[in-house]
Amino acid sequence: MLNGHTTRYQVWNFTLKVFDGYEWSTLYISEQVNISNAIPEISGVPGFVDSTPTVLEDIIIQYTYFDYENDSEVNASRIIFWYKLNEYQPQYDNNITIPSSETFDLETWYYIIMVYDGFNFSINYTSQIAGIGSVSNTPPIVGNLTLLEATSSNDLIASYDFYDADGDPDITSDIKWYKDGIHQPMLDGLLIVQYTQIIPGEKWNFTIIPYDGRISGTLNSSNTIIVSNSAPIALGLTITETPETANNLIISWNYQDIDGDNQSSFLILF
Repeated sequence: MLNGHTTRYQVWNFTLKVFDGYEWSTLYISEQVNISNAIPEISGVPGFVDSTPTVLEDIIIQYTYFDYENDSEVNASRIIFWYKLNEYQPQYDNNITIPSSETFDLETWYYIIMVYDGFNFSINYTSQIAGIGSVSNTPPIVGNLTLLEATSSNDLIASYDFYDADGDPDITSDIKWYKDGIHQPMLDGLLIVQYTQIIPGEKWNFTIIPYDGRISGTLNSSNTIIVSNSAPIALGLTITETPETANNLIISWNYQDIDGDNQSSFLILF
């Protein structure tokens, strides 16, 4: 029985008599078999619309679906696993496109796919490899690095101007802070150092290496500032209430200093 005469889910069996030239045997009946669905396939090796996209182009899958029974592919049930540099990338499961914003120079990508015809999944197919190519890119630059004068009661605030000839944005430029010439790694990437982390007399500056998401620029250093002492304050000033001529005038106040300095003197004018 040729395959063109059967259809999915039919039940088939056969009967048989054999003949020795003189007599026929009794009738034999075979077991029944169920005709199963033919699993879908991918013709050839799955690949990409462009197997050598640049960092400015999306990665888009491409393959040829085949089903012996002409069942249509159910795209919503298709399974795709992506691998970048041979590492599984679960965040892209079942995506048919990897956006260019997620790729970088010289990366390699491939995928494993299983197609579905509404009845069965295909076997696993592993795609060709897509290699991400480079494009011309101008390194970004920064200027006008500024670190404002600060006291122990004011934050250190860094500022700079970012420029990229290709119009690329400032993407996590590398900022590092230095206190008395020593790198402070816990502050990496910050533009503001809180006043609670600085002490009068310390010398501070920051450096930056601009980055546009593709390439880094050169190292730049800011001016160095010396943290100034914060002036003390007096709160809760009091003076003797309703004094008489026979009474002394007694005054008082509460002394506070953010730097923890003790009151060393005072000036009173009546």
